[in-house]
Amino acid sequence: MTAKIHPAISWAPVILLPIFAVLREMYYYPVYLKLVREDHLLEWIQSLTYFASSILALFVAVHLLRNQERILGWLYIGLFMGLLFVAIEEISWGQRIFGLESPEFFMEFNRQEETNVHNLRPVRLVEHYIFILIGAYGCFAHLLWPRSITTRYPSIIAFVTPHRRLFFYFFPVFAWFSYFEFMEKVIGSRPEDVLDQEVAEFFLAFGFFFFLATNCLRVNTMFPQPSRGD
Repeated sequence: MTAKIHPAISWAPVILLPIFAVLREMYYYPVYLKLVREDHLLEWIQSLTYFASSILALFVAVHLLRNQERILGWLYIGLFMGLLFVAIEEISWGQRIFGLESPEFFMEFNRQEETNVHNLRPVRLVEHYIFILIGAYGCFAHLLWPRSITTRYPSIIAFVTPHRRLFFYFFPVFAWFSYFEFMEKVIGSRPEDVLDQEVAEFFLAFGFFFFLATNCLRVNTMFPQPSRGD
C-alpha cells in the first residue's frame, strides 16, 4: 500500500525557485523583500503550514496509538509538539499580533529582541547545523535503509522517512545552510543576502506538510475506522 505523491507536487519547487530567483536578481527586488522579510508573507505561510502539519501529525499519532503502534505513535506525538512549537515560534508567540513587549530576558539575549527561542544567541550557534541535518535527512534518508528492511517493513519506513519525491522540498534548506557555513567558516565571509534562507525554509515547511499528508492517507488506509453499522 502506498500513498502516492503527484508529480506536480514533486516538481513544484523546481518551478518556483527560478521565480524567486528572478524576483531577487532582476527589477523586482522590492517585491522579493516584501515576500521574505520578517513578519511578511512567506513567514506567515510557514507558520500556518507548520500549524497544519502539527494537526496532521496528531491525527497520525492518534490512529497509531489506537492500533497499538506505540513507538511510532509517541514518535508522532513528539513530532506534533515540535511542529506546533515551530509554528508558534515563527510568529514569536503572537507577540506582534497582540502588540506585546518582549520580557527583559529576551530583550537582552535575543538577537532580534523578540519573544522567541530560535533567535537566542546559544540557539543561533547550532541552528544552521540543525537545518542541515533535517535537510540531509529529508533528501537522503530513503537511500540509507537496507533493502531487506524496506522490503520487510515498507509502511514503517514510510512513516519515518520522507518519500524521494519530496527531495526538492528538503534540498534547498540543506544546500543553502551548507553554503552559508562553508562561506563563513572556509572563505571567511557570509552570503550577501541572508534573507534567502526564508525561501529555503518556506519549501521545508511544505516538505513536512506533504510528508504528513501522505502519512494521513496511509494510516487511514492501514487502520480504517469501522462504520457505525458494524
